[in-house]
Amino acid sequence: MMNPEEAFSGSHIIVKDGVAQSIRQSPKDAAIRPRAAVGITPNNDIIVCVSPRSDIQSMGVKIQRAGAKEAINMDGGGSSLFVRNGQILISTNRAIPTILAW
Repeated sequence: MMNPEEAFSGSHIIVKDGVAQSIRQSPKDAAIRPRAAVGITPNNDIIVCVSPRSDIQSMGVKIQRAGAKEAINMDGGGSSLFVRNGQILISTNRAIPTILAW
């Protein structure tokens, strides 16, 4: 049994066993907006995929093509913020209650 010290959740499993999943999307899920996803590669490396314009279905395809064997959609819309090397690449006007950083 695993005893994780930290965990996070998302809205959909978008890649499972290396296959981008076919997702029955609600109108909110199908909306084209900023999206973020986190995945694990076959080598157990963590990868992050951020898109300024995507629906949940296509996020699965994008992160699977980037090498994910498993991936979860994190958030979308006005809550998405992406900062790399101190530069804001995707911005938001909302307070961000959860952050994934390294």
